[in-house]
Amino acid sequence: MIGKETLAVTPAIKTMRQEPILQEAISRIRRFAGLKQSERHKRPLVVILTKFDIWWSMLGADPSPDPWQKARSAANSDETFQAFDPNAVAKQSQLARQLLLKISPEIVTAAEGFSTDVTYVPVTSVGWNVSVDKKTGLPAIKPSEAAPYWATVPFLYGISKVIPGLIPTIAKKG
Repeated sequence: MIGKETLAVTPAIKTMRQEPILQEAISRIRRFAGLKQSERHKRPLVVILTKFDIWWSMLGADPSPDPWQKARSAANSDETFQAFDPNAVAKQSQLARQLLLKISPEIVTAAEGFSTDVTYVPVTSVGWNVSVDKKTGLPAIKPSEAAPYWATVPFLYGISKVIPGLIPTIAKKG
């Protein structure tokens, strides 16, 4: 369930540009992988977009459900199991990319200039029950109300891309 209230970013919260961090990581990967400056990496790049509990409403759609779906066994149609759905991740990634193009195109340019396979994954480690602390005016949560959203998805998605078959996966559409 999405939070009781949407937090407005308060003046007490300072933001900093993130593309220099991404560019530094790209520079180090290029150096250690022996890639030329103009050469695009062939491995997947997952860009993790944190604090989704604060900015989810800017996405233009409700957050996607957990990307685990019930699937039927090919050998026995009565047998079901949970499988990872990369289609849900791709859909959420497209929405996040569209938003990033509007508010921080430098991130998209850096990521897509580096890798041939970029996925943007919004996450929140605390969930939706963030409120404003009356004493400090800062965002706060009760640990018992923490409900992470997609916190494990970047890891699972990356593994499913790099080691196909390790995680049961629903066939990717299109």
